[in-house]
Amino acid sequence: MRANLIATMSLGLALVAAVLPTQTNADEGGQRIDLESLSGWWSGTGYIGFHGGQRETVQCRATYRQGEEAGSSTQSVRCATASGRVEIESHIIPDGEEIRGTWRERKYNVAGDLEGKFVPRGFRVVVKGEDISANMTVLLHKQQQVVEVQFFNSKLIGMTLILKRGSSQRS
Repeated sequence: MRANLIATMSLGLALVAAVLPTQTNADEGGQRIDLESLSGWWSGTGYIGFHGGQRETVQCRATYRQGEEAGSSTQSVRCATASGRVEIESHIIPDGEEIRGTWRERKYNVAGDLEGKFVPRGFRVVVKGEDISANMTVLLHKQQQVVEVQFFNSKLIGMTLILKRGSSQRS
């Protein structure tokens, strides 16, 4: 049961890792955001909600780098709650207005795929892994990312997370 909960938490946090740096729509000022401009680290807190009404605070730190393929991105994310910790690596490839990629949680060896599309000021994706799936919306506002996740067939109901940009020199 704990392994299933950790796998579920891993997917939720992997969602954060996997799609945050891929936004290429125009931001509020009309400027196009590219992956290079998102390189560096982001950190923040939020909540994970469980069936039964419980919730836990989650704290995350993410580092983003340009991937080897043109326009792609790689991410490393570490997150912790009272229930445990996860370490996630993701590889994302934007394809026009669509997004595809893979993610892997290193500590518990959970992995999966993601796909979705860009929306104004962000994107929406479906993330799937073994025995788990979720929808996620990410919206960018100035130097913050707001993440909302809805889990399916899971002990988790959802997750809300706000990440703030740190120094672009740190990686």
